[in-house]
Amino acid sequence: GNVYLDEVHFYNFEQENQPAAVASGTVDAIYELTVDQLELAKSIDGAQILSVNTAQTLCCRMQVDQKPFDDIRVRQAIIKAADNAAIQQLIFPEGGTVAYNFHVSPVHPEYFPMPELKRDVEGAKKRLADAGHGNGLDVTIDVGNTDGPWHQAVCEALRDQLKEAGINLAVNVMPTTKFWDIWDKTPFGATSWAHRPLGTMALAQAYRTGVPWNETHFSDPEFDQALSDAEATIDVEKRKAKLPPVETILQNAVVMVQPFWRPIYILASATVHGYKP
Repeated sequence: GNVYLDEVHFYNFEQENQPAAVASGTVDAIYELTVDQLELAKSIDGAQILSVNTAQTLCCRMQVDQKPFDDIRVRQAIIKAADNAAIQQLIFPEGGTVAYNFHVSPVHPEYFPMPELKRDVEGAKKRLADAGHGNGLDVTIDVGNTDGPWHQAVCEALRDQLKEAGINLAVNVMPTTKFWDIWDKTPFGATSWAHRPLGTMALAQAYRTGVPWNETHFSDPEFDQALSDAEATIDVEKRKAKLPPVETILQNAVVMVQPFWRPIYILASATVHGYKP
């Protein structure tokens, strides 16, 4: 029959000590396993790693009204030189989902799949030359590792990819608290966005004209209207049908490299059942 817990005890361990607490039997499960702890967790006998796909992500976004990103050809060069799938495989090989720069996740009910973006280094070089940077371009991205050091790893992977197209990306690693002071002010920053239950929620908070969290300064009346139409549609399938123009406009505006949707991992003893991330 049904078996119930008599009680639940919560313990506060430093993040790096939590897998050891499972290994020693001190606790039965932890709230979240960080990606850098995966290999350690795999070595723990009698433990299980569980994951769930999310709408959590990292946006390496550019401000479209700040030089050199006010030239769409520069932004196109950066997006063409990036390989989102390669970054996803490097950072979250287990459970992550490749994203294609339009901030609607496959877990969102109104998600509409878009064609994959293919890396085009030669095309990136051409767009860079067209923008007057035929001899190369130096840019800096600010990152605060607000959700862990994997943020920095993403930026470093992007740096290595952009170099092949003549774009020299400096990765400026900042203390987390200082990054949150400038996250919406820096011309080029790596910002983590948490899960929202609807894609339209994230789009409305991040990309609608004039909203407080519009860190890219993107503004397009056609996008705003298409998003409003989708938001006003209650039926999920009908709302999904209204997402293609919303996603297309944002993707074509090339405001960011958004390489993946990250999974969330938990670690639990094999004796634990029904505990899901």
